[in-house]
Amino acid sequence: MAGSDRRTLRVLFQEGARGFGPEIALPVEVASSSVLRWDPDGGAAGGFGYVNAKTHLFEVFTIGKRMVSQDTVERLQALSYSLGVTSGSSAHYTFGDFDGDGRSDLAAGDGTGARIFIFLQNRQGEFENSRVFPSFSDISGLASGDFFGKGSAAIVVTSRSEGIFGLAHISAQGRLTSPSLLPSEGDPVCAAAGDIDSDGIDEIIFIEKLKSDYQLTTLKAASIDGEWDVHHTPLDIRREPEGLVPADLNGDGRLDLIVAMARAAARIFVQGEDGIFSQVAENSAVRKGLLSDLRPSNLGFGDVDGDGRKEMLITATGYARALRLNEDNDLEIVDQFNARQSDDQLSGPVMFDWSGDGAVDILFYDEQHGSLQILSRDATGVYRYRRSVEVGEIDLVTMQISSSGSGSSQRLLVMGKDRFWAIPLEEAIWQIDVVDSYETDLKDIQYHGFEIADLNDDDRPEVIAVDPKKHLIEILRKSADNLWISSVHFTVFDENPHYQGRHGGAFEPREMVVGDFTGDGREDIALLVHDRVLLYFQE
Repeated sequence: MAGSDRRTLRVLFQEGARGFGPEIALPVEVASSSVLRWDPDGGAAGGFGYVNAKTHLFEVFTIGKRMVSQDTVERLQALSYSLGVTSGSSAHYTFGDFDGDGRSDLAAGDGTGARIFIFLQNRQGEFENSRVFPSFSDISGLASGDFFGKGSAAIVVTSRSEGIFGLAHISAQGRLTSPSLLPSEGDPVCAAAGDIDSDGIDEIIFIEKLKSDYQLTTLKAASIDGEWDVHHTPLDIRREPEGLVPADLNGDGRLDLIVAMARAAARIFVQGEDGIFSQVAENSAVRKGLLSDLRPSNLGFGDVDGDGRKEMLITATGYARALRLNEDNDLEIVDQFNARQSDDQLSGPVMFDWSGDGAVDILFYDEQHGSLQILSRDATGVYRYRRSVEVGEIDLVTMQISSSGSGSSQRLLVMGKDRFWAIPLEEAIWQIDVVDSYETDLKDIQYHGFEIADLNDDDRPEVIAVDPKKHLIEILRKSADNLWISSVHFTVFDENPHYQGRHGGAFEPREMVVGDFTGDGREDIALLVHDRVLLYFQE
């Protein structure tokens, strides 16, 4: 149970030898912390009992999977995968087919824990429990690609504090190898991967520091034995870069580069026909204003105007904008998208057909409210706020749409500092169905908690419901025709208006335990009242 969240019930399903799967949060408003198994017939088709926080009825619910309408708030259900990263650090993510099975897997590097988590994707599109492997300390970045044309991806691991970076891969035995060092002349600062020369094989591209200067270096595998063709390009920058993002920014089919800078505007480098990168939009007011202190969580890509090329999506307080490089390699604003409120903190921009009507919508994560804001295009072509969907709080690193399994279904991946969510977009989700309930006939009685036990030795459980405000216990049972019956009720104690001693709390009894305390094979009841333990022995 997680009492601070509307989605208070957290469920982990067992996955055989693999242990438990991801955590799923379900919306149940519980009056107390008690959610207990209710299985009156001793079979496998039972449910769970709880006291509804709003109605104070005792209710029984079951959990099952079913499809929901695309255009509904219940559709977004996060499967939460915990990383357990070192406190105060942030995970770094990369995606690739690490085991060569044709499905994209996920790797997460612990910022200070000297380890990498590998989540392999199975045929159902689910990430299996993480495998943890040692790696560089103080990991500052991960990237991945198929650098040798083997059909599987390797992982580029960067450590700024150690001043090294290397290449790791999944071995035939299934472990992530220790990173083999990659050639560099200086200290590697940040790295990325992509098919720079459009030959179907990925290259490694990184920025390294040589004394007070920086250079862009490209590594292309010359053989599978660790030989690399190296190409250097001097960079006219003075601040240390924070990140490197490859993308086709001008629509010419070649990968360009965004170099994120701390406390400064990001730099844009475009690739020419000769493969050389050159800086553009140096004097752009758009670059200086919108790309200042750019973080991965503020950056996304999507085809906003339907021309077949993706624009940069940049979030800010209260709005986001789509940018592109024009024919003169200068930045221009393509469109703007206003949030629900002017002070909303937006991040993680992605584009997806939310309602299934063929029109692409824009999704943002609203950091203040732990929700996704969805914007749809109206008849005039303007993207306007449509609705918000609560998904919970996360310290967002980045967000993207990804394919699921070997099929065509998609999911939203929300990567955070200490965990990530996989949110199916086209699949059945887990739902709660209330299948039974009971409302007491007693006047002014409202249940707040309960226990379940077989009190009359008939192999069928009874419900021991408590109203701590009225200090009352009521015992419920199921009749032969499966109807609720109140067997007995009693007041635990009466108030004495002349008593001047300690009264205890407003809620009494405040705790209840059921068990065989006498060893006679019958269930008894223990109540904590006014710092006293009251025992009710079954005869």
